[in-house]
Amino acid sequence: SDLFKGMLWQNPDEVPNNGKDDDGNGRVDDLFGWDASDQDENIQPPSARLAEYPHGTYMAAQIAGVIRQQLGELDDYPIKLIFIKAISDTASYLNMKDGYEGLETALEYDPDVINLSWAGGKLDNAASKTLAAARARDIFIVGAVGTFPQKEAAFPASHPAVFGVAGVNTHNQLFKSNYGDEVEISA
Repeated sequence: SDLFKGMLWQNPDEVPNNGKDDDGNGRVDDLFGWDASDQDENIQPPSARLAEYPHGTYMAAQIAGVIRQQLGELDDYPIKLIFIKAISDTASYLNMKDGYEGLETALEYDPDVINLSWAGGKLDNAASKTLAAARARDIFIVGAVGTFPQKEAAFPASHPAVFGVAGVNTHNQLFKSNYGDEVEISA
């Protein structure tokens, strides 16, 4: 899409569309990222269900807009976006069941920043270790604190390794957002 023109990270060790795992990472044709749920290179939500896959796609568009606003129109931006999809194309309930698998996949691409555009569920020991390992590698992890207006810990944003973001409206009032000690900033 033109929205991400010049911002798409491209795997330098992968030959496009040749059906091979050129870089030996266990992923065939992972040119722009990976679908951690369906275990394939198709990082786009199913076209017939776009409205059902809003968070990550919406946030990527917002991030791209800010990059373009700050740096202007460029052919090649110094900031690149890697797309990791963590909801299956055939999922009937669109929760983030595969969110931590997506996080582990993202870590393998060695990013500087990871945006976790989801909240909810319990944090098991393995997920906590993955978040801590990312932070130990100086990867900045941003997480939504949740969209259930309540003061209750929402993971992954409540983990100490994650920079928690609450949502506010144009009047800087909480808008469909959790709140509490895990909030680092509101936007």
